[in-house]
Formats: sequence, structure tokens, C-alpha cells
Amino acid sequence: MILYSDATVCDNLGKVQRHPIFISLSNFPNNIRSKENAKILLGYIPIISGVNTEIYLQNYHKSIKILLYPLLSQYNLEFG
Repeated sequence: MILYSDATVCDNLGKVQRHPIFISLSNFPNNIRSKENAKILLGYIPIISGVNTEIYLQNYHKSIKILLYPLLSQYNLEFG
């Protein structure tokens, strides 16, 4: 399983940014893995500006934990 994100602008004025979180399977060949139908959007993580790095990372990790909860809880796994 591969998770990845990249900041993206969500409005026409360029003021609202989010991190879309995608999931893909690692056993797909590289030429297929980068195509649109080989990945699924799990959700968006808000980008908090004007805070220190620790708060930013706490927000990011908590958001990932929430997004992965259905998968992890099914197999009694824990995240962080």
C-alpha cells in the first residue's frame, strides 16, 4: 500500500490549499501506478499556516490517523 500527497490549490484565487491523500497498491507496475485510475483519493488534509512545525505535524499525523482508521481498525492495527 502506498500513501502519497502533494499540496494543491482548491480555489480560483489561490488562497485555499489542501493536501490530497491518495492510496495505491505497490504491486502495480510503475507505468500503471501513476495513472488516474490506479489511485483512490482518501481525503484532504488542511494546511495550517502561521503555526510552528510541531503543531503542523501533529495536525498532519492526526488527520492521517483519522483517514486510515477504517482500514487499521479492521485488522486491529494501530497507527502512531
